[in-house]
Amino acid sequence: MATATSREFRKPAGPHVADHRIARPGRRIPRRPTHPRHRRRCHPVPVDRRSSMRNSAPQPIQDPSTTEATPSYADNVVPLRRTGTRTAAADNRTARLQLLGAFELHCGDRRIPVGAAAQRLLALLALRQHPLARNTAAGMLWPDVTDQRAQANLRTALYRLNQVCSGRVVEATAHTVRLSPSVSVDATEVAEFATTLLDDPTRLPARWPAIESMHRDLLPEWDHGWLRPEQQRYRSLRLHCLEALCDRLLQRGRFGQAADAVLAVVHADPFRESAHGKLIRVYLAEGNRNEAVQHYLHYRRTLRDELGLNPSPEIGQLVNAA
Repeated sequence: MATATSREFRKPAGPHVADHRIARPGRRIPRRPTHPRHRRRCHPVPVDRRSSMRNSAPQPIQDPSTTEATPSYADNVVPLRRTGTRTAAADNRTARLQLLGAFELHCGDRRIPVGAAAQRLLALLALRQHPLARNTAAGMLWPDVTDQRAQANLRTALYRLNQVCSGRVVEATAHTVRLSPSVSVDATEVAEFATTLLDDPTRLPARWPAIESMHRDLLPEWDHGWLRPEQQRYRSLRLHCLEALCDRLLQRGRFGQAADAVLAVVHADPFRESAHGKLIRVYLAEGNRNEAVQHYLHYRRTLRDELGLNPSPEIGQLVNAA
């Protein structure tokens, strides 16, 4: 009886039974799976590596200094460059906002497309030049909707600007929004130049914006209530600046630039007599008396046909003296 008991509870021999498992009556001992798929699942070591480890002999240790380095996968990987709007916005260290003529936003050398709501927001912040309360900005941009809807529109515009410009164009807090100081605005540059020029009647600044930018009005195709006073103020400042620039250039004998500056005023306001008088002086200063007389006759005829008026005696005396 003791012999049978010892045989019944004897530890079975064989590699298919683990060493810590003991055979007991009625207990099934799991065997090692023999199917190749199950074997690979139980043994994460690849099959080719197991065969190489089983069949290959140990390799001698080689000197690293005498062996050639095998290129790895990382050496052959070319880093991907993200393209699209976000990449263009990542280079907006030189962001520039154009408000004279048509609206444009440039980040580096690329022109960034901006939606209508974001355009109005950027123009408002650029013209204010100081932090603006969020509720004030929302009320000015969307006056025909409720305050909640206006605030939601403002959040949407800020989100879309952050998507295309990576948060460098507008600086927003919980209560205020403002244009980033790193963004240059053409209207601001012209206004600063005009203020400097008009403050000193004899000084001509060494650096001044291109004359082409001073030929354009402030967003002439836009018609918004908050923008109209800014358009009128900038137009008056621009015309006075061009007339003063004409005087400075005429004093220095730069007749071509003087005529170009005052012609921009004539084209902007065909009935502005001060501009016509300065243009006649430029023609007379460079010796073109025929052009001066022809321009005066054309101006007198236009003034009579359109308004039924005659030029002032001062401009007439200027031509008669020539």
